Amino acid sequence: MRRRFAKTQGRSDIDMTPMLDIVFIMLIFFIVTATFFDEKGIFLTQSQGHGDAKPGKTIQVYLYANGRASVDGRQSPLSAVPLRVQSIRAEFPQASVHIGADAGARLGDLITLKDKFSMANIPTTLKVNTEIKP
Repeated sequence: MRRRFAKTQGRSDIDMTPMLDIVFIMLIFFIVTATFFDEKGIFLTQSQGHGDAKPGKTIQVYLYANGRASVDGRQSPLSAVPLRVQSIRAEFPQASVHIGADAGARLGDLITLKDKFSMANIPTTLKVNTEIKP
């Protein structure tokens, strides 16, 4: 004998509450355990030229668009700039460095010099000339 079962169309509901609880617990866990970095930025101000160097107080370093540099008005290869600044600071230990740059100067060169002076604990300011010279 065959039994006939009535086919019922029942709905099976899935309770999402436990999954939402787990998601919120994981979210809170990741927010609490996350580490946030305080990134330091470099603040640039606009300059209209080289400026006047104050002997003994400020060492003027200027980066040109062609990859060359000058230290207190004397041309120098970029790699020799830190050594020149150190020799000037031997005479004037309290001297700070002012780095100026043409608008076409490479940003990597500017950052490299700034980092080298920062590692040597030399106070440094930056100014970039935004006028592009033909």
